[in-house]
Amino acid sequence: MNDTGGSALPSLGRRSALFLGMVGFATAVLLSPGSPPVDTLRRLQVTHSLWTDSPPVTAKDRADNYGVIGLGGKVHAIYGIGHSLIMLPADVLATRATARVPAAVRDRLRVALVLLATFPLVSALILVAAAWFLVVLGFSEREAVLAAIGLQFATTLLNYTQVNQENSFLLLTALVGLGGQLRWALTGRLSAAVAGILALGFALLVRITAAMDIAAVTGCTLFVAASVGIGRTSRGPAWRRALFAYLAACGAIYAAFLAMDRMYHFHRFGRWLGTYQHIMGEQLRAIHPELPPSFPFSTPLLVGVRGALFSPERSIFLFEPLLILALGLAVALWPRLSLLVRAVLATATGLLAVYVFFYARYWAWHGASAWGDRYLTVPTQLVALLALAVLARHARDLGRPLRAAAAGLVALAVVIQLGSVVFWYLLEESQHAHGLGTRFTVAQRAVNIAAGILGRFRTWQLVPEGSTPQLLEPHFLVFRWRAYFPASVRPFATAAWACAAIALACVVVAKVRALCPRSSRSTSAGPLAG
Repeated sequence: MNDTGGSALPSLGRRSALFLGMVGFATAVLLSPGSPPVDTLRRLQVTHSLWTDSPPVTAKDRADNYGVIGLGGKVHAIYGIGHSLIMLPADVLATRATARVPAAVRDRLRVALVLLATFPLVSALILVAAAWFLVVLGFSEREAVLAAIGLQFATTLLNYTQVNQENSFLLLTALVGLGGQLRWALTGRLSAAVAGILALGFALLVRITAAMDIAAVTGCTLFVAASVGIGRTSRGPAWRRALFAYLAACGAIYAAFLAMDRMYHFHRFGRWLGTYQHIMGEQLRAIHPELPPSFPFSTPLLVGVRGALFSPERSIFLFEPLLILALGLAVALWPRLSLLVRAVLATATGLLAVYVFFYARYWAWHGASAWGDRYLTVPTQLVALLALAVLARHARDLGRPLRAAAAGLVALAVVIQLGSVVFWYLLEESQHAHGLGTRFTVAQRAVNIAAGILGRFRTWQLVPEGSTPQLLEPHFLVFRWRAYFPASVRPFATAAWACAAIALACVVVAKVRALCPRSSRSTSAGPLAG
């Protein structure tokens, strides 16, 4: 791949963008369980409180010791406001649409409508943004579309498409943020940089640790601009003016979003500095003096690092096998990669290392209840996306053994991610808590799927004490809402869902086959050759 420069870059074709958007949207609709995880539900409660008289924290959540006491003794959620804001339009519409629905199901239906109106669109935008980002890096449209499809079905993005936590939206901001600013670095188009800066600025409202993403993206952008972009071809006053305009946009936009975050923080807690984590720590230490003074950042560093990398419950290499592929491809193909791709891959890998060490000391270094290590999903998915794009371009350069190994890793990743959406991730967590099954979460999921198919959950002693029947059911709306369907409709609803899922799978497989050169289909790499 040659270094990219000049005043113009190829763009993603409309047909490819439409196809990827439809795949992302349909996947999210089919996977939706109709109810979000508790984190998203609590953020939605904040959304509702922004325009109604509902409190930001429900009485039930407060009874469970959730929330932080703020100004005037009011209890507030412990999250940033960004994720709540993206659900606001859908919540307004869903609330009005369900106004005359019986009270017994009104809130549940409202929540389901918000999920279906918000997150399928986010999923569609992620796949389009991923392919566009890769085109900016110099990959062909064919390679970009193949990698974007892989991102959806061979990474943890598939699970987070189902559970609607903030991770997927943060991935979208990272793709748009890095892609837009790299487009400026390569072409000098300040409007592209502004779009990217706005995306990452909004990420600050979702999670303040997005400041690490901003630092990494800014550093990568400046390096690319100076090495292979506009700084290399236009030294002198023109370069200084472009650099000043870019840095001024960064300073103004990031400062504006940081000010918004600080105003929201002050509105809740009457402080301009600090975070809700520090306030939560203060309040919990006052109630529980036995907690260490550094709580919530009280986990020994090596415990958190070892857990993120090597623990059977949360290792990123078990949940994201494409990281192993990325490492292998980097070793085998590094000299063949353009300086631009190497810079972005190094940036994503470095950001992953920073996140590992930053969260290693947090009391819930793994992100609490989640599929894998929730706090590391954005950098791991970025690295995986790059690995897929590099593989799509350079598969023929690997040789038969390495090509077969790469194909095996991609196939394994697809199997793991498809298995991740069958049941709720709380199933394995409950089993771990009661000493049931194996500590290897990914392997335990395979056992649970077999138990579900064969009806052996109780025979194999895999039912956690006190668990609800829903924990052992497939985690899709058509199964979780079965009680609300008339008995005569249930078989047809299930059949319709299954047919739609099969149709989507056929469309995706057909597209992958169409994008692969005919001469490579007989090789051991199959659809991976490029």
